[in-house]
Amino acid sequence: NSAFCSLLHRIKYPGNNPVRLIHVKGHICDLSVHPVGSCFITKQLDITTTGEVVMLYTEMTPQVSTLVCDVFANSVIMKLLDYGPETYRSKLVRNLIGHVLALSLHQHGSQVIEKVFEIGVIDQQMEMAMELNRNLLKCVCDEHANHVIQKCMECVPTQYIQFIYRSLRGKAKILSSHQYGYNVIQKVLQFSKDPLILYPFVMEIVERVIELSTHEFGNYVVQYIVQHGEPGDRQIVVQEIMGQIIHLSRQEYSSNVIEKLLIYGSYHERKIIITEILYTGAGDTEEHILGMMVNQHANNVVRVIINVADVWQRNMVVGVAKRNASTLARYIHGRRLMAQVDNLVSTRAVFVAPPPRLA
Repeated sequence: NSAFCSLLHRIKYPGNNPVRLIHVKGHICDLSVHPVGSCFITKQLDITTTGEVVMLYTEMTPQVSTLVCDVFANSVIMKLLDYGPETYRSKLVRNLIGHVLALSLHQHGSQVIEKVFEIGVIDQQMEMAMELNRNLLKCVCDEHANHVIQKCMECVPTQYIQFIYRSLRGKAKILSSHQYGYNVIQKVLQFSKDPLILYPFVMEIVERVIELSTHEFGNYVVQYIVQHGEPGDRQIVVQEIMGQIIHLSRQEYSSNVIEKLLIYGSYHERKIIITEILYTGAGDTEEHILGMMVNQHANNVVRVIINVADVWQRNMVVGVAKRNASTLARYIHGRRLMAQVDNLVSTRAVFVAPPPRLA
């Protein structure tokens, strides 16, 4: 209407009479869904008074479950939640209870639910988590709601949402292979401190470690266990992949797992991996190592070996590279490896070993 258009004009062209939030009382909801009005309110919140903040809560709270789904009002509400008396903020959150599942599945609504998990009190957080648990798998596999589940795990202590962790048990393998689920499983591994909850998840993953390591999403879960898990978990991973290390080093996704094992593994675990890589040559060790050097994925594994191996193992790899420099120069990843070798030779005393004798 004309009054609203006039108000927008005053906001866009204030002249010598700047407009404050108190001047738009009664129009907050309408302004919040308009690009100009939304920008005005969010900027004013940085300089607003407590009375004006209360006015915003009073006008927006009754319609909050609808407003959060609007691309412009969404940003107003998220910023408003950082301000104001706790009583008013709590009342606004209370009006979202009962709509949490639907809003979590919405592109804009999910952002507000994440914010509420960050700033909400424990009772409200638990109520929201219970709503999500009614259709947890749908949320985990949804492009928006999976972020809400992750935020829930980050913000709510494990003891209050064990029902969520229990609902996911037995599903770690399949969710680790899902484009959104693998992020949720990593959050389970990160935030679940109860061994009775954590152990079954880890075992379900490591028992399928080769399958998951070669998967475009599952490899990230295995990498997480290797880097952040218990030493015993990593030992099991190494045991499961023994005999498959060369194959895994040559694959796009699993080569990342081998690299992580070399970086974060114990001395004994690195020794197992490097020994299998260097001496699985079917009688021609040098040709085998060169083959890994020119493979676009195994090349990265070899470069990590150069950094973490014992001196004699490093010298062996460097020797193969130096003797086959002309071959490596034909490949972009081979040239990168040679640059690393040249830098190593110039900064350390590296003995270039002779070719290994045939068995």
